[in-house]
Amino acid sequence: MTEKEIFELAKWYIIQPKKIQLAVWQEFGADKEQAEKKRKEFARAIQKVKARMLRDKRKYIDREEGLKELQETTRLRIAAIRKPRKTSKTRKGKLAKKVKLRMELIRQLKKQGLGWRLIARYLAKYADLQISHVHLRRLYLQLQKEI
Repeated sequence: MTEKEIFELAKWYIIQPKKIQLAVWQEFGADKEQAEKKRKEFARAIQKVKARMLRDKRKYIDREEGLKELQETTRLRIAAIRKPRKTSKTRKGKLAKKVKLRMELIRQLKKQGLGWRLIARYLAKYADLQISHVHLRRLYLQLQKEI
């Protein structure tokens, strides 16, 4: 018998009702009890092989998926590091214009010995300019270079 014939017979056997399957096992074995015992042993053997295959496949798939996830995570992290910080250009432009308009005031406040934090607080209260002291300092120094 060829492999193909055996495979076709196995497919036929699988779709048969239990009575016919038992009759096949009786043909294989001597009596009804022995046939049922061999049938159960065969089922256990199939179950063991199936479980081993599923376990090995699952380990393989889990390992492959884990590696893919790790590579994707690493790729995203590298992209995030390379990517410049997101800043709103319109807001930055508006703040830069407002700071540029008040450069002389900021210069005077700096000459009086105020720190960036106090200057930012002063601008927020009296010049209607909400800006952090760090951002104010950066913009001021940047605008100083341009002038």
